Amino acid sequence: QALCDVVIAELRSGREKRARQTLEIAQSTSSAISRPAERQQARACLAASHAALKEFDEALKQVRGIEFGYMHSFVLARIVLAMARSNQMVEALRLVDSIQDMKLRINAYVTMGRIARGNGDADGAARLGDEATALARTLTNPLDKAFVLADLATSHAAGGDIATGRKTLGEAVGIAAKIADPWARARALSKAASALVVINGI
Repeated sequence: QALCDVVIAELRSGREKRARQTLEIAQSTSSAISRPAERQQARACLAASHAALKEFDEALKQVRGIEFGYMHSFVLARIVLAMARSNQMVEALRLVDSIQDMKLRINAYVTMGRIARGNGDADGAARLGDEATALARTLTNPLDKAFVLADLATSHAAGGDIATGRKTLGEAVGIAAKIADPWARARALSKAASALVVINGI
């Protein structure tokens, strides 16, 4: 884990050559790990490091060896977003639906939408936002659904679509109001209120 953190730090400092050398050391070290859980963690770290270096084939090779469900989704999401940021949106779109954790998949769609918008692809950003919203509506936990829809509302508004943002927020409020547990309902309504403040400030 520490060596993988060093790889990322070196990359951010512009020392790509040293980052690659550190990654080689990390790979050698990981081969000596015997405990299954630690091996899984090592694979996750190596995959993230390869993705940061835009070595996506190597990153995916590491991901295939990860058996823990959430960890697999988390690392795969990082790879997908690294692809999108590296102007490999087609490859990212091909992989994004392989992210099994639904909230991570939705977040990936939202982030990819922001990347597309930043690259001047307004239509692509809108399609990605619509896909994220459609996925959010399939969530079965009402607290999760209300939270995700509130986040999507602010994302729509930030992208210039205030009307869709407000409509999505209204949907989040409607779901939040029907949550039976008082604590969960209060959390969801508080989240919606925070989203409304953000939208009103745009």
